[in-house]
Amino acid sequence: MPNSSCLPTDSSCLCADEKLNKAVGACLAANCTVIESLPIEKGFGQDIWMLPPDNITQILFIFFVDEILYAFVITMTKVSIILFYLRIFREPWFRKACYTILVITLAFGVWHVLQIIFVSWPISYSWTFWDGEHVGTRGNVAVFSFVNSGINIALDICLCFLPVTQLQVTCPGRSNQDSDYCHSITMSWTLRTKIGTSLIFLLGLIV
Repeated sequence: MPNSSCLPTDSSCLCADEKLNKAVGACLAANCTVIESLPIEKGFGQDIWMLPPDNITQILFIFFVDEILYAFVITMTKVSIILFYLRIFREPWFRKACYTILVITLAFGVWHVLQIIFVSWPISYSWTFWDGEHVGTRGNVAVFSFVNSGINIALDICLCFLPVTQLQVTCPGRSNQDSDYCHSITMSWTLRTKIGTSLIFLLGLIV
């Protein structure tokens, strides 16, 4: 990007700098997709009070839809991991734990989606409340966010620690189970199980 003699806050000067504008346009055309460009044009990434009124309403509606999709995707991701556990682990107590967490996850997912939809009444108040011209009620979004985050974190911790319970400590050649005599840790899993579980945790590290 070329250097500009304009101050960062001098919008008139920046808009008149043709060399800078051409470079910015070329950069956006080369690196931004249509999907990215349209939300930016509507106002994503900008101060809400710097946008035209119609754009604010549109952005809040898009955000409302995105929240619902986010809640659905998060729930389905957890469900897919639990189903994977059920496919490779055969311990009866472990499978019962998985089914319990699966029910909790699905119930929480449904509640999360409904909470997003009905946090405001009428529902449209979620994207029209900002102008003060519409009548409606709106719940405490901050409290709901903290509660949802806490439950999500708790479920994530459960999913991370469930496979750890399948580790088996062995002390070859010793009847005494004292830790001083236990020199190796083995897994009572097949190779397929070990590879599958390792991939789950590697995916988590990448994300």
